[in-house]
Amino acid sequence: MIVLQLATELRLLGGHGQIMMIKTSKGAVINGNGTFQNEQTIVFLETTRSGSSRDALRAAHRLGYQVVLFTRRSRDRSNYPEVSQMIQIQNFSFNALNDQITALQKQGNQVKAILSFVEPYVYLAASLAESQGLNLFSSEAMMKMEDKIVTRYTLANTPYNPYFAVIHDRTELPEFVEKHANMGLLVLKSPKASGSGGVLLAEDAGQLKTYANHLFNRYPGLPILVEEYLPGQQYLVEVLVYDNQVHMVAVIEQEITFHQRFIVTGYLVLAKLPESFLNDLGTVVSSIMKEFGMSMGTCHLELRLVGDSWKLIEANPRISGGGYEPDDKNLLRYQPGQRNSAACTWRGAKC
Repeated sequence: MIVLQLATELRLLGGHGQIMMIKTSKGAVINGNGTFQNEQTIVFLETTRSGSSRDALRAAHRLGYQVVLFTRRSRDRSNYPEVSQMIQIQNFSFNALNDQITALQKQGNQVKAILSFVEPYVYLAASLAESQGLNLFSSEAMMKMEDKIVTRYTLANTPYNPYFAVIHDRTELPEFVEKHANMGLLVLKSPKASGSGGVLLAEDAGQLKTYANHLFNRYPGLPILVEEYLPGQQYLVEVLVYDNQVHMVAVIEQEITFHQRFIVTGYLVLAKLPESFLNDLGTVVSSIMKEFGMSMGTCHLELRLVGDSWKLIEANPRISGGGYEPDDKNLLRYQPGQRNSAACTWRGAKC
């Protein structure tokens, strides 16, 4: 079923006492059989119940576009009034999705963009758009950001990496544990996992072995990225790159709580920052974007200030705020005007 929001009026086109066609506010025409002619459409790969991915659906709807959602989940259609057409697809392969897009075009949809704000589908959406001649984004940079190990190798010749190593499979684990037994705190990550579920902190050799086996079991066939733990204040930087010009849209201080895993429990948007802080951070962000080859697109970086040095914790090829369950009232703590105990300082000055 296709749900349409008509902005001002319905215009009857032809038909003898019957509605044969309806014209929408975008000038699109719906035939009596429910298919579209000349409808400007944005295709989205997946969404969450709330967060930036859901906001994107609503924004596209407000702009007057036909919103088509491809999803792998069974969803209650009535909970997504902004979606014009919801298509459930279990096989999220490039070819299967491309076939569905072709079918939409045959129905009369003019596909103007193919997007995703959900990991791990950002690069897949960019690749599909590229195949349709729609993509202006730096898809190769997005691919590098989606894989945490590729991210580290991309930045291998920069000062922005912590120490890191890769465990490719279980056979390497005994030697790896022996070599890193006295390295101190180590962070283990699955390279394609999203959120904090695939990130674990090992305090000793026993935990290193246990957590590595846990990740191998949870993400079979994937290697494990191991990094040194870096103390320091963490910041989220929203980045927009347009025609090779890098813009920092927002700098947000993050409060990280560790309880078996790392969870962001507080955000503080920094409206005023020392000029030296912004200049230094801007140089770092521009340098990282150059290393990734990002000339057009959006992303967010999680950076940690270790002494006077910036280290990249993670890069994600989408805006932040992936999603949360709105009924979880304890997920985030937001206190306007208050800072956490690790207040931002930059070379002696408070941020």
